[in-house]
Amino acid sequence: MYYLVSSRYRLEVFNLVVRSAIATLNGEQVVSRSGVYTFIHTYRHFRNGRRVVLCGMLHLGQKDYYSIIKDTLNSCSFILYEPICLDKRTAGFTGQQLDLDSVLDINEFIALEILAYYARLVEVFNSKLNPGFSLEAREFDAFYKRDNWVHADLLPDIHCESETDMSFSDALYKRIARLSKSKKLEVLNFFSSRLLEMDDGTFSVQDFASDIVAIDTNDVFFKLLMSSTMQKKRDRRCFEVFDSVIAQRDPDSIGIKFGVAHMPYQRTLLERRGYRLVKSDKICCIHF
Repeated sequence: MYYLVSSRYRLEVFNLVVRSAIATLNGEQVVSRSGVYTFIHTYRHFRNGRRVVLCGMLHLGQKDYYSIIKDTLNSCSFILYEPICLDKRTAGFTGQQLDLDSVLDINEFIALEILAYYARLVEVFNSKLNPGFSLEAREFDAFYKRDNWVHADLLPDIHCESETDMSFSDALYKRIARLSKSKKLEVLNFFSSRLLEMDDGTFSVQDFASDIVAIDTNDVFFKLLMSSTMQKKRDRRCFEVFDSVIAQRDPDSIGIKFGVAHMPYQRTLLERRGYRLVKSDKICCIHF
């Protein structure tokens, strides 16, 4: 199975595949030989001229990438944001530490491996080993406390103790349980091999980019990871908050900072409200 091949072979395949660049997520994310890119979309309302800036985020990237996002959002009167935090249960997990006997069933095991993969990315690309890298959660934590930054998601606010009915891990578990045995094995092999590479120090930036392509272009992975938190329901919630902010504050500009996978539907919701695209700026999240 191709998910178990060596990092060197995956790098060779990656270099061949991205020679002309790959656009995923309806063109909202681009992977090329030079790096991984997302977009900042600027819209204006066709009647009142209100400016809206959509920033499609990669949650792990270069520090200069986050500096560009910060500068862009600082020009907005209000910013609607998606809270970014990791499931605490994955802290310190590695591929070798995950023991099948320690969990209730294979579905939970696979869910924990997926969560561990994203937690381990934080360790692999930490700022001490890779000074140029940072995390969205770390870069924007203080911003979420500002008065003009508005929580606009169904996921819980990371600075609030209130409970919500949204749980990424629970929804992920349910999605995994619906997969066939062969698809479960496919997902298990993919993330197990990645965790082992992280443990032995062979996981590279190019491997991460290769994973982005694999996850975003593979139907099994995409539906599992991108739909497990009721994505469109979250986007509609964001625009409920958007409408409320406009009704109460009538700002001249609004910024929206959500993960890049949210951009296609959020752009549709924005355009339904009479906003027209002014420009789209491509920015580099990860340099190769």
